[in-house]
Amino acid sequence: MGGYRKTLIGIVTLAATIVPALPAHAWYPDVPSSYWAYGSIKYVTVTHKWMAYGPTYFQPEAYVLRKHFARWLYNEFVPPPSPSPTASPSAEPTVAPTASPDATASPDPSVSPSPTPAPPPLPTFSDFSSSDPYYRYVSAVVQLGWMGAPGGKFRPTEAVRKVELDIALVYALGLRQAASGLNRLGTADGYVFKKPAGFGAMAIAEEMRLHFNHPTAQDKRELRPYSPVRRADAAYAMHQAGAAKDSWRIWSMQRYQSITLPAMNAARKAAVEFAFRWVGYPYIYGGEWYAPTPSGYCCGAQAYGGFDCSGFTWWVLKAPSGSWNNTAIRKYDGWSLPQRTSYDMARAAIGSRRITSTSSLLPMDIVLFQSELSSTSYTAIDHAGMYIGSGWMIHSSGGRAGVTISWMGDGWWKDHFKVGRRIM
Repeated sequence: MGGYRKTLIGIVTLAATIVPALPAHAWYPDVPSSYWAYGSIKYVTVTHKWMAYGPTYFQPEAYVLRKHFARWLYNEFVPPPSPSPTASPSAEPTVAPTASPDATASPDPSVSPSPTPAPPPLPTFSDFSSSDPYYRYVSAVVQLGWMGAPGGKFRPTEAVRKVELDIALVYALGLRQAASGLNRLGTADGYVFKKPAGFGAMAIAEEMRLHFNHPTAQDKRELRPYSPVRRADAAYAMHQAGAAKDSWRIWSMQRYQSITLPAMNAARKAAVEFAFRWVGYPYIYGGEWYAPTPSGYCCGAQAYGGFDCSGFTWWVLKAPSGSWNNTAIRKYDGWSLPQRTSYDMARAAIGSRRITSTSSLLPMDIVLFQSELSSTSYTAIDHAGMYIGSGWMIHSSGGRAGVTISWMGDGWWKDHFKVGRRIM
């Protein structure tokens, strides 16, 4: 660790002199005060002065290059080197301790001192020169494991993808173990669910609210896992992550480190696994399809892929009906679920299919929530998700900007649980 720390301190010291800080100016004319990410852009350029594009413009709609993102990560999350300790003029002199009578007068020659480990070598890249001004930042974040360079290629001038941004920020926040816990997620009888790359980090990023849920008119801005990230969206995510450092939100993510779901039958297992495939997809109001809907779609055209809460429940559970059919994608038939809204789903929870206690829920029961607890109308039920077991649910949340996995064993979700519906 000592050698590695010295290497990192050297990187910190040298990198600070390589890329100039943001030039002083009034403000960017391409970022008016009414711009949706104005506050976040101000945070990363005025408060921290490390995310400038140039002396005149911020270029919020330009995509973030990987080498630029490496620098932003470095400046936000790599701690500065500690100052060398110096003796205080008023400090008392250090007095050597008196040797005890039986102390050995000289070191035991049979005991060899432990050698100081050499610091790890700086990484090299086949597509990125060590003389590049950004090399120090890139090498640091690759060494830390926040960004990857498979096959020795860093791809410095390619755009950062959402899944890459999520992994980097979650790891930089110290939540690697939480993400790894989700990546290992399985059942008590030993089954480990198949999941997409970056699954754990994307779920944690949504729970940490690192992404912005754009209004319906701006659905084209919403990020899917492999979408390139615009500078404005990156500024927002960096702002959120920076604000979360050392907060209670970091502590609350630790429960993701070790989750075991109950053993379940093949039908429930298939549905849970299919639902996991869409973690990290965006919240789209009225959305119920993973991509723009095909020509002749039955239920209203959808221009951009993504899901709202009840639409995601449809996507995972609804059996083919009329011209609605996604079995070519999910490979199982599903169950009768004609209701599309959360309150209609709740209204249909009757008899033995109505679950009133969270302790009675089974995997893939629909869970329905009500923000305004004083209302007795079904129309007040305003959120739907799917229970996956052990106190957890999967859902598409507007407040989290997409599909994620949330704990409902206590707190807001437990307090606002209204009813469950069993459809299997």
